[in-house]
Amino acid sequence: MSERQPLRNLFKSTSGKLIRVKSKLKHALSPTPRSLIDPDGCDPACPSSSSSPISPPAVEFASGVSGATTSTSIERQPSNSALPKSGGAADPRLSGPLPTRGDSERSPSTELDSSSITMDTTSSDPPTSRSPKTTETGAMLDTVNPLLASIAPLAISADSKLETNGLSGTLTKELSIEIPSPVTTVNSPSYFSGANNLFLNNVTFNAANTIMNVGISTEAQSVEDQVFQQKPNSSQRFMGRKHVLEKLKAHFASRVNGDRRYFLLYGMGGIGKTQICLKLSEEMSDSFSFVFWIDASSSDTITVSLKGLSSLPEAKLSGVDGSAQSILQWISYLQTDWLLIFDNADGAPEVVERFIPPGSRGNILITSRNPSVGRITSYANSLELAQMEEEDCISLLLTTSALGSGAPNLRETALEIVTELCCLPLAVDQAGASIASGLCSVEEYLGLFSEARKDLMQYSSFMGASTYEKTVYGTWELSYKEIELRAAATKIDGYKSQAAQTALLILQTCAFFHHDNIIEDIFCHAAEQARKRDIPKEESRGLPLAISSLDYRLLSVNGSGTWNKISFRRGIELLLSFSLIKRGLSINTFSIHPLVHHWSQDHLAREDQQAACSMGRAILSCAVPLNERSEDYAMRRSLLPHMKANYKFGAQVGLAHIYKDDEWGRYALICQEAGNWTEAAKVKSDIVEQRTKILGKENSDTLKGMASLAWTYHAQGWWKEAEKLGVYVLEVRRRMLGPEHPDTLRSMANLTVFYGKQGKYKEAEELEAQVLEVRKRVLGPEHPETLISLGNLATYHSYQGNWKEAEGMEIKVLEARKRILGAEHPDTLWSMTNLGGYYFKQGNWYEADALESEVLEIRRVLLGPEHPDTLRSMGNLAVYYSNQGKWKDSEALKIKVLEARKRLLGPEHPEALQSMASLAVDYSKQGNWKEAEALALQVLEVRKRVLGPEHPDTIQSMGNLAVYYSNQGKWKESEALKVQVVEARKRFLGPDHPDTLWSMASLAVTYSKQRKLQESEELEIQVLAARKRLLGPKHPETLRSMANLAFTLYRQSHVEEAISLMQDTVALRKEVLGNEHPDTAESEEALGWWLG
Repeated sequence: MSERQPLRNLFKSTSGKLIRVKSKLKHALSPTPRSLIDPDGCDPACPSSSSSPISPPAVEFASGVSGATTSTSIERQPSNSALPKSGGAADPRLSGPLPTRGDSERSPSTELDSSSITMDTTSSDPPTSRSPKTTETGAMLDTVNPLLASIAPLAISADSKLETNGLSGTLTKELSIEIPSPVTTVNSPSYFSGANNLFLNNVTFNAANTIMNVGISTEAQSVEDQVFQQKPNSSQRFMGRKHVLEKLKAHFASRVNGDRRYFLLYGMGGIGKTQICLKLSEEMSDSFSFVFWIDASSSDTITVSLKGLSSLPEAKLSGVDGSAQSILQWISYLQTDWLLIFDNADGAPEVVERFIPPGSRGNILITSRNPSVGRITSYANSLELAQMEEEDCISLLLTTSALGSGAPNLRETALEIVTELCCLPLAVDQAGASIASGLCSVEEYLGLFSEARKDLMQYSSFMGASTYEKTVYGTWELSYKEIELRAAATKIDGYKSQAAQTALLILQTCAFFHHDNIIEDIFCHAAEQARKRDIPKEESRGLPLAISSLDYRLLSVNGSGTWNKISFRRGIELLLSFSLIKRGLSINTFSIHPLVHHWSQDHLAREDQQAACSMGRAILSCAVPLNERSEDYAMRRSLLPHMKANYKFGAQVGLAHIYKDDEWGRYALICQEAGNWTEAAKVKSDIVEQRTKILGKENSDTLKGMASLAWTYHAQGWWKEAEKLGVYVLEVRRRMLGPEHPDTLRSMANLTVFYGKQGKYKEAEELEAQVLEVRKRVLGPEHPETLISLGNLATYHSYQGNWKEAEGMEIKVLEARKRILGAEHPDTLWSMTNLGGYYFKQGNWYEADALESEVLEIRRVLLGPEHPDTLRSMGNLAVYYSNQGKWKDSEALKIKVLEARKRLLGPEHPEALQSMASLAVDYSKQGNWKEAEALALQVLEVRKRVLGPEHPDTIQSMGNLAVYYSNQGKWKESEALKVQVVEARKRFLGPDHPDTLWSMASLAVTYSKQRKLQESEELEIQVLAARKRLLGPKHPETLRSMANLAFTLYRQSHVEEAISLMQDTVALRKEVLGNEHPDTAESEEALGWWLG
């Protein structure tokens, strides 16, 4: 195909010919715009050219004499050749490459717009073999008659002479211009160049044998005056969406009493709504007598589309007058089934609603970004279009990038790309165009996307192989600009303007949150808590604060001090109507599509990015609650991903990580509660460093920061570091505040905890006794802090195996708390839980069970079923079930706890890992060793990575895994792990610690299984003696040691000793555990076997 020719070369001169040009309105000439393509669709591309084809305008060819026309219609064909639907063979010259603005030489004010051109030609002359010439529209004209001569600069006014090279005439209502013979083509620099105020109003140019009706328009003309654009074809690369098409087909096929069927297909821009409708109309073409395609972008475009239908022969025969209402009436009277598609109905529902044909016949399908358009179709007859299926997206990418079906490794790379692009059809199509253009290989695309995402998503050269006119970012930019226009129209509609301003602020702020699970409570808490804080008092400490720079535009409150959610929700509703956000499971939750989220950052200038990120950071910080209610825990958990995302995005846009004391402290709290001890320790360490620099090392705020950091070290198992910091804080407070100041006593109590965790039980007990004595004297025996000390002292006794002493102390604490605080106070409930633990350690499982069951019921009512304390009670109760042999009950309860902790805290939170470890124990006890091993391995790997190889929890995981190896006969693997565990526990906890004894007993069993009976016996004798001394002769663990030793003796043929020891074991287990307990049954079975 030759290149597009200038307009002046199209029309050759002949003698004695006249030209008649008829125009209904005042227009100037303008070049053809690209065909309007739905921003949600991917239209077919020219397979043989990088340029997309353009279709000629509707052309009517006529034969006969002037004034007597017999028309045959030619539709615009969006393919390589525009073929007539009827009326003879196709003219191969009716095609051409896509014109681009700026290619032709023209005056800026005089451009040809072929979208408004129609031609009625009448000629008795047959077509010749003369080479076709291309118009500015890319269409070819099949005639040898001169249609227009090239026109030099001119100016026209009423009754004036029209003069140009070779043309002259007077402008009247009907102007005839004699074309001399011959007239040569004038090579003027541009047609109508220099023309001023050109109007052709009801002007006719007469020509022998040929008549053309030319509708001429300018860019300034109203939309109503443009000629209707016909329905495009669906993309040749359309694939997938089978379930959506099947749903639509089933919907429109199921007619009840001939009633009209409605359906809304809605979703974000670029998701493929238009293409699905095009495909549906093609596949169901036999079901409908007419398919009417309406551009529903606005009332004007709907009107234009409807008016364009008046040219249909059937419409003409019915006598329509060309108005939109006349067309709607005609459609409603049609007796055959029809489908009316309103495409891109993104405005308010009423825009489309007033163009619905009257009556109950036909079918109406609407596409929109606005889900509220569902009120027209009914929300039951609405479907949100989600992302494409992965496999369909992979195929689309490989097709558009010209890579074919692809080898397995190529499909793997393609999967990574479509996953990153969230399976958005337009983004995938655009990625394929980038690859096909040679910009990058498919393997390089993700790296380029990471480095230059904005350029790839908005660069017009990589819009995709289709004729879609908007880039991925461009389609959302249109929505943003519309909201900006509304925001600026303060004098037209104040409410709508305010809603638009709010919408823009929400979008900018949330661009620097995590894209998912954004809750209104973030803004509500920030607004209400900010107004409760004593900001001047906080600022008087001399530390920089985030609240000092808080932006209140989204945080307005009403007279009662509660957040104004109505104003906020107006902005949310506007964003929803453009599908820039998506509603979550509840009305106060929403999310942003990941690519929209990227765009909402990328389209801002760097300084605006930093301002929005900073505003969001302050809001998140002020939203963190500091209370201990269930809803406060939940709120803090929900804020963590948003704060982490904000810090990440801030680093990307160059926002300095400036120290704000309240912000950093709240972030550290959230991290610690989420089990992210490493991040919490880092932030708290930074806080201590900044406070030391600003306030000094011995300032009270600095010491508080140190004490808080010590607790985080304790949680990580870094007890020596915690002890060192705790000792420093205690010494400074003793010197500055005195030995009996409440802060000094609190430091002493904290230090006892760090001692206890290192197995320094005596030091812990002695220091806690000092604290208790001072608190009794200064505060009174039943002061809450005195009771805390008494409870702590009970704990240290329990660590040393002094269960009876611990039980007695905890009973005193419990009775005092019930009397002073009430039976349902959280501290009272903790005392009940601790007491249950002491019962359990003494083998009184039924008493422990009853007490924990009572605590669980109260916590469920007061705190909720998923409060951390409620889940701890459920976990404790499951352990008691397990030790009573109620394996199924225990397993069911542990699974509930595990699922809740994974969901609320994350799969690597320490409490989630503890639940997994506990569940593995139940699997093992039921003989499900493979499942137990898999869980234990998972827990061990995470604990090694997060806590370190010698953290007590890591050591415990190693011991558990060794047991599961033993259960499967993997003795060597089990022995190696158990030796490590025993050595570590002796080193950290001491040789008589209950956990050390448990490890020794477990290792003895492994020795026994490998016939290392002497080593086994020696260990078991040590363990039994220690347990009798520490736990008592009837403790279940003592009885287990007796049974294990009996087995080892029997295997060494010490039969009489073994039988005697097992008889004692059976009798004691019946007394302590009951006849039905599995341990009792196991002992009886062994004894019966030995006795023969």
